[in-house]
Formats: sequence, C-alpha cells, structure tokens
Amino acid sequence: MVGYGLLDSVEGRFVISHALIHTYARKNHRPDDGIVERLADYYSSYAREYTKQGPKGYALLDMERT
Repeated sequence: MVGYGLLDSVEGRFVISHALIHTYARKNHRPDDGIVERLADYYSSYAREYTKQGPKGYALLDMERT
C-alpha cells in the first residue's frame, strides 16, 4: 500500500496518506467485530501501561494518537 501511495511510512509507523482514503475504507471495508475488540483491548492496555510512566509515557501515546 505504501508503493501505491495509500500509506506513508513515518518513523516506523504506517499513516494513511489522505483523509479520503480513510473515509473510503471506513465506508466500504468494515472489519469483523472480533478484530475491532482485540484492537481496542490492545490499545487500552497500551494506554494504561504508558500512562503510568507520566510525561515520558504521554509523549509515546501522542505518537499513537492518529
């Protein structure tokens, strides 16, 4: 997807290159509920872990905000 310009690689993370791509994918390609639940569980535990670190952890969480 990077080769087609749909994703950009920024500091080892993949970022959607344009808001219209995100809108199209959200409207036309819904993931299974189980996938969404696992992803939500992952980010919840990730946020709890880094929140405990205070300002240093908050800086890492800011990188994941998008």
